[in-house]
Amino acid sequence: MPRRNHIPQALLFAIMILGALAPAQEISKQLASNERHTSSDPASVLFQRSAFAHGFIHGYEQGFHIADLDYHVARMDRRLEETHAYRDASSGYHTYFGDKKSFQQGYREGFRQGYDDSIHSRRFRAEVAASAVAENLKGYAGSSKELDAGFAAGYLAEHSNPKNAPACQSKSADYCNGFALGAEFAAISSGASPVIAKSSLDALAIK
Repeated sequence: MPRRNHIPQALLFAIMILGALAPAQEISKQLASNERHTSSDPASVLFQRSAFAHGFIHGYEQGFHIADLDYHVARMDRRLEETHAYRDASSGYHTYFGDKKSFQQGYREGFRQGYDDSIHSRRFRAEVAASAVAENLKGYAGSSKELDAGFAAGYLAEHSNPKNAPACQSKSADYCNGFALGAEFAAISSGASPVIAKSSLDALAIK
């Protein structure tokens, strides 16, 4: 009895798999085109590259909004850590944004800063910081994963203790450039002039 030819079945299976993946890819593209931060935002190139930065702006906007509500009802005793949006830290998240944990870490950092800026009647400083940093990413073709990891580390180092933000050592160029951008973002979003922040932190990046 001759052996059956299984090639047509294998091809059929491959076609079925590709057919199932195609709609998912199209959905992701459609979602990306509808997500303001990754499409029409002036800093979209930053949010496309860094899940931390993308989470930060989502959290910042939410924290700013909640603080505005609290201000108008004279509520000054809110514990942010007990707020559902802060604890969940994934509002608006989609898988195509990148690493979820990085997004959530950025979201919580942004939420705290957005709340603080709003409750103290400061301007929307995260928008200024994101636009300034995004200018450095035009034409960037490196690793988004490394850039994002460096961005988060740079932000946390600069934000927690600006004077002791270490120069980047023993890391990839993408990580180190991300570190410098994260530190610059932290400085500007905390009120520093974009020009001064950039000049003082350029030494952290690898050219």
